[in-house]
Amino acid sequence: MHKLAQEGINKTWTLEHLFKTPDDYKSLLFFIEDSVVVPEYERVQTQVSRLGEDFVVRDQIILEPMQALISDYMGPETFSYEWADNQDEILKLFKSLSKLAMEVSVVVADGPLEFANFGGNVVPQIVGVENFKKYYVPVYNEAAEILHKKNKLIGCHFDADNTLIMDAISDTAH
Repeated sequence: MHKLAQEGINKTWTLEHLFKTPDDYKSLLFFIEDSVVVPEYERVQTQVSRLGEDFVVRDQIILEPMQALISDYMGPETFSYEWADNQDEILKLFKSLSKLAMEVSVVVADGPLEFANFGGNVVPQIVGVENFKKYYVPVYNEAAEILHKKNKLIGCHFDADNTLIMDAISDTAH
């Protein structure tokens, strides 16, 4: 096994979510809107060269906007309560994260790698079919259009029981 594979070069753990109370909506919106996407093409190329032919390197678009709120910003339980109580505020964050995801998609499309992963770890039992169709599929399709124009491939990591959303997944841009 290669040394880098043993080290686990791409591991992250969420110890504490940024969102704690509804008072955090304004700060999170500013945090997202103030984000700057910076290409690191030279660093990517260096990593590809360093790893050699034994590795396939893919690019990474941020998590899907709704999934980022569930997984990164709030956690599933808090998200579920906030979705019931403050859906309008969540949708403001979603809109801003969607814009950011497309900015990242443009940078990825212009980059040196041939394919990218967009998000993942969707739990259909939390999201539901209608919300998946409404809040995930359109952003997948928009990102796919950006990447396809540059002859790049896009994929997503699904690892839950995806029976509920299989048809919606098949309806995304390929």
